Amino acid sequence: MGSCFIKTETKEYTLGIGIPDGRTLTQQIRKEYQSIRTRSNTCCRITYQFKGTASLLLSQLTFCLTNLFYNPVQAGTATNATLALATDATVYSAYLWIGGIGCTMTLVIMMAFMAKSAQLKTLGRACLVPAVFNINEPVVFGAVAWNPIMMVPMWLQGIVLPLVTFLFTKVIQLAPVPSMLFNMWYCPFPIATWLTTGSIMGIALMAINFVLSWLIWMPFFRTYDKQLVAQETAEAEADDDDDWTF
Repeated sequence: MGSCFIKTETKEYTLGIGIPDGRTLTQQIRKEYQSIRTRSNTCCRITYQFKGTASLLLSQLTFCLTNLFYNPVQAGTATNATLALATDATVYSAYLWIGGIGCTMTLVIMMAFMAKSAQLKTLGRACLVPAVFNINEPVVFGAVAWNPIMMVPMWLQGIVLPLVTFLFTKVIQLAPVPSMLFNMWYCPFPIATWLTTGSIMGIALMAINFVLSWLIWMPFFRTYDKQLVAQETAEAEADDDDDWTF
């Protein structure tokens, strides 16, 4: 086990990365990056629901090392087997971040066109345009954050959809792994998917994730919508009673 040092003209710095024998510095940095990336994305999804916008900064701290995963592209040996899946292009632009973190586009559509409560219907219609550009703070802070019913499906999105993406890119290899740097997270889907994969099958995998996201959000959305309808009905009846009070 060795250590990694960087020596400049004036100082010598220790990176704190142990390098096992037989492994290059680049290989070890890749391993460290993937570990950090996994933890940061998990923290991002959890803290974001507690109105923690700092989680977005945490997610971006690892972006500076993303290019190390594209060495196979530069070497001309890029395949689904050699390309890393945990990159910004995969998470934010190709398959997972449809409508924003937590794949909230499906939730916004449900709220805008299927909600029976006035609160969710109004919020959903207000969030439609931002959701197209993957901006979901309005819907997250308006319906998900600190809401025990809606937080559960957002967690499930972060478990189910990455597993499905891994299955159809690494195991079955139905769709390609993005082989380019692409940090335009605000680019609408499926345009972003096409730009990062250039594949019809990539768009097909994005559509599969969209359908799965819909199925995950649906039962929780219906439960929460039903609660709000009952609450709004009770408030309306209370207002009617007040009108008849002299």
